Amino acid sequence: MTSRRNFLKGALGTAAAAGAGWAPQRALAAGSSYKALVCITLVGGTDTHDFLIPTTASDYSRWVDLRASMLEASKGTRERSLLLGLNNAEGTSVGFAPELQELHELYQEGALAIVSNAGPLNGPTSAADFSPRTGIVPDRLGSHNDQRSVWKTGGFDGAPSGWLGRLMDFFPEDSPAARVTIGESSPMVAGADTVGFTMSRRNLRLPDGFEDSKVFGSTELPALLRKHYRKTGRTMDNMFMREVLKAQNNAYDVSLMLRRPLLEGTVGQQIDQEENLLAERLAMVADIIADSATFGFDRQIFHVTFGGFDTHRDQFDVLPGLQRKLATALKGFHRAMQSIGMDEQVTAFTITDFGRTLQGNVTGTDHGWGSHHCVVGGAVRGGRVIGEMPPYEVGHDQDWRRGALIPTLSVEQYGASLGRWFGVDEAGINQVFPNLSRFDPNAVDLF
Repeated sequence: MTSRRNFLKGALGTAAAAGAGWAPQRALAAGSSYKALVCITLVGGTDTHDFLIPTTASDYSRWVDLRASMLEASKGTRERSLLLGLNNAEGTSVGFAPELQELHELYQEGALAIVSNAGPLNGPTSAADFSPRTGIVPDRLGSHNDQRSVWKTGGFDGAPSGWLGRLMDFFPEDSPAARVTIGESSPMVAGADTVGFTMSRRNLRLPDGFEDSKVFGSTELPALLRKHYRKTGRTMDNMFMREVLKAQNNAYDVSLMLRRPLLEGTVGQQIDQEENLLAERLAMVADIIADSATFGFDRQIFHVTFGGFDTHRDQFDVLPGLQRKLATALKGFHRAMQSIGMDEQVTAFTITDFGRTLQGNVTGTDHGWGSHHCVVGGAVRGGRVIGEMPPYEVGHDQDWRRGALIPTLSVEQYGASLGRWFGVDEAGINQVFPNLSRFDPNAVDLF
């Protein structure tokens, strides 16, 4: 006989892990201190090589030579003297692009760490594995949807649940309001039994009859409609429709829960939102977090999307503005968390489809693989570049093609460090990231 849970998984698309048979062994009880993870997906594949730029004379000269055609459009904004310098642990001299000034400030004060050259891997990989191509090389490299899905779920496009959602499965919060996506729908926050809730400021309004004081000229109809849907959901004989209506009522309840802090708009107002979609979305996250005590959640996860990074051409007409918006939004979000004393309880981090080629293609860059990532929060041991900083040249051991980087850190290593801070023990971490044993599990030490 089909169980109710199995029926829902098949009929309503209830999330399951990318790997077969995912079922979290609850390795710990929820702690007493609230924590939130905020994943920011930079959609399109951001240019790693214009995020951190070499500052030594020889490295910078090679970087310029490989990007000469596209740098003509930079209008001098990539002059070596304008770079915002920082040194990683190995002493390789690099700097932020000038548009990332706010990230430089967070780095200097120790609230931002950079995870260098991370991406999807089946195991430690170098250029030698491509000739002849070995089984360790991942499939579908360069595919936007698939690589973005691998980053989030461990599987290709269509995988039903994300590693952030599977980390959340170790805690008792099963309300969709504890798993919020702002922007395009994504499996990142979905777990074994809870899909999560996707929203934007544009869909804060409830359907007619659920919030209106008057419908079709009647002041009594809204209450009657609400009573009808609530009652029908409990009494309808058809199992499928009963569960559909239950989901509808659940969406109504979650909408009411989240709308109040968002409509009141408290701490999020501190984040500069002028023509900055990422800042607007992070302001929504900030308002929800500020009201977390009302929800009674011990843990929350958020996924925010920010697009436009597929810069095959005219990169310098597009990318600097996106970098400025990213830096402004991340700094504003961190300052908002500081203002309510929750900066050590909230960690924001970035992912992207893939990095891009070091060598330009006249006015832009093409699909790559490994990329650098930001991790921001009061608990982060910032002011560091974690991992190996690859050389700014072509033909080295980690060059896939035209300076596109073969990752030296895996998604599993990155996610495991975040998961440990979140409060999942090693048994749980290895459930969420079953391939972690193929890598050094402690290579990414963010906290």
